[in-house]
Amino acid sequence: MIKTKNKKETKGNKRKQRGNKKETKRKQKGGMFRIKPKIPMTFFNMLKNEFDNIEQGYINIEIDKENAYVTININNRNSFMFFINDKTLRITQVFKRSNIEISRFIEIIIAVFMRTENFTRLELGDTSKIEFKFDETINISLFKMKILETSQTWYERLGFKNDDIESKREGIVQFINQKIINVIDKSKLTNYGNEIDIDNISVKDFMVFVKQKLKRENAKEIVINIRDIVNELYDSLTTQVGAINLMTNYIQKWLWIVISFIFEIMHEKWNRNVTIPKSVFMMGFKIDPIENV
Repeated sequence: MIKTKNKKETKGNKRKQRGNKKETKRKQKGGMFRIKPKIPMTFFNMLKNEFDNIEQGYINIEIDKENAYVTININNRNSFMFFINDKTLRITQVFKRSNIEISRFIEIIIAVFMRTENFTRLELGDTSKIEFKFDETINISLFKMKILETSQTWYERLGFKNDDIESKREGIVQFINQKIINVIDKSKLTNYGNEIDIDNISVKDFMVFVKQKLKRENAKEIVINIRDIVNELYDSLTTQVGAINLMTNYIQKWLWIVISFIFEIMHEKWNRNVTIPKSVFMMGFKIDPIENV
């Protein structure tokens, strides 16, 4: 005799199946089966148009859908590379390919990010450097120089936040305000004795001095000496305050995240086709004033 399922068992199985489908979708969104994010071409076309307004030359966009990368080329040379991870847009590479300052392009990226709804977080790391070419290439870390001069990264001064540096700010400020001879041996500064007061100049004022000196003179021995002093000062700083995370600088649209969450709950609870007013994108967001660097 074959037993047939009663109505209660049938309903229970259907509920279980629906539950399994929801669980599968959840895993596909956030677990091991994460779906690759879509490339929001509207955002990148807006960015390209804004770049076109300030740059004389050929600008094009290359898409790598498989790895969620987008590259904007200026005059057929890689200039900006972006990685898309859901609602986060990370600038992974920045190349100096124009006579226009990089800071101007970053301002445009921030502006387009703030007025569009494609992303809620903009990120980048700071590996900026000054490159000098002799018979060999010598690099001086711009990241280290900026920290030692201002207690901020180059990108913080453009409006990005760095939580790790913020937590160490007081220690950094104390370090750069002290006399440089308290940190490194005076003999390493003798080349500059005719230009500065070695006994009294602070770390941050010395950084201002070498920045200007590198604009006037870039003989190899001077570049090497300044590079070594910058590295030693920075190593002393991190010994005092701890290692500094330079790879997580970000701008977050917090209000948009809260509003998105509320509307998502409304949609789930009442099964409505709720749309978020575009006016919310203009509410509550703040970018610190951009300074010339």
